[in-house]
Amino acid sequence: SVVNTAFHPLLDVGSISHILKQPVNVLNEILCLQKVPLKKQEEDAAILHWIAELYLFVRYEYDLFFGSIVKQVPPDWLYRHYNPLHETSLRGAWEKASLRPAF
Repeated sequence: SVVNTAFHPLLDVGSISHILKQPVNVLNEILCLQKVPLKKQEEDAAILHWIAELYLFVRYEYDLFFGSIVKQVPPDWLYRHYNPLHETSLRGAWEKASLRPAF
């Protein structure tokens, strides 16, 4: 799962070597997540890249830990709601996603 990895605590404390690898790590973890039903390889790559960008933006813009970000808005939910969320800014997408009704 995206939350239970060894590098997240290092990212959260600002380890430079882990921060530099972070977009690739986040994207690879999302790809490995079983809950995300992938449909088309090209289309999915764009969606997963956007999810990784959103998580990274939220991590540093709002100073939240990855564990809390993923709990608040899971990647499978973002995947299903990529359209229309991707048409707004990352800030706008996060504000809309974080206010989603609880399931």
